[in-house]
Amino acid sequence: MSVAVIVTTFNSAAVLEDALGSISKQERQPDTAIVVDDGSRDGTPCHLRRCEEALQRNPDLELVFGDAMEFADGSGAPFNASFFAGKLIEAIAYTESADGLRILTEGLMSYLIQGSFIPTCANMFRRNTALAIGGFDRRAGGSDDVVFFSTLSRMGNVGYFPTPIAKRRIHNSNMSNPRHALRHCWDHLNLLFLLKRNAESLHFTDGEVEDVNRQVKRLEKEVLYHASGHGISVYLDFKRRLGRLGHIRIRDLLRAIVRSGGDSGVDPTNLPQKTIYQMVGK
Repeated sequence: MSVAVIVTTFNSAAVLEDALGSISKQERQPDTAIVVDDGSRDGTPCHLRRCEEALQRNPDLELVFGDAMEFADGSGAPFNASFFAGKLIEAIAYTESADGLRILTEGLMSYLIQGSFIPTCANMFRRNTALAIGGFDRRAGGSDDVVFFSTLSRMGNVGYFPTPIAKRRIHNSNMSNPRHALRHCWDHLNLLFLLKRNAESLHFTDGEVEDVNRQVKRLEKEVLYHASGHGISVYLDFKRRLGRLGHIRIRDLLRAIVRSGGDSGVDPTNLPQKTIYQMVGK
């Protein structure tokens, strides 16, 4: 089996060397390493070996991932011992093999659309399958991994290791950082509409369609809540973008007015003006 590692980076020159150094220390050296200017991650030595072994032993497995230990930027001390802790991965049914690999026995889709629990630093998938589905869809912005993994899960089995097999660096540019909450929710909303548009090809069940619609209603409220934290102009801009999906709540409106006095720290022009839901209809 040939293994390629893709390292994504975005304004992260200070940590890129560490990421590449981590790859060089893998127990199983990758055959190819590709650096893409987009975001940054690194992992510990057992990630590639354990994932490769799982794919080799299980021909029907299309995606395998593991837990990750998070550590703060500039420090080797653990920030969070488990990326999985408190996430929905703990609720999905599985069967466990002798090597500790858990193969899911129920669909991943309805869980994953509620929030990603697959560390981007600790997963492996089959290249041919990824090419067949077209890779990552950038229209989902920072949530493109959820679209990709959700689609992969329709192509075969999914397995994971419940113990950390990689490290995940936490820094201010992480999309999960609270300062990026508005962009994160906006991207999440768009990924849901991407999945809805592909519902037929992904063979959505009625229950999964209902789950997606339920998440859409939740996300449009979250978008307006986080937009209100950046002042009235940003709030009204996102209300306009959401159209009839965006229901004004007095609490959010008052919060937007109060926050209008300071610098929001957000440049709305950097966010997509044309969204997926505008393409497919509301």
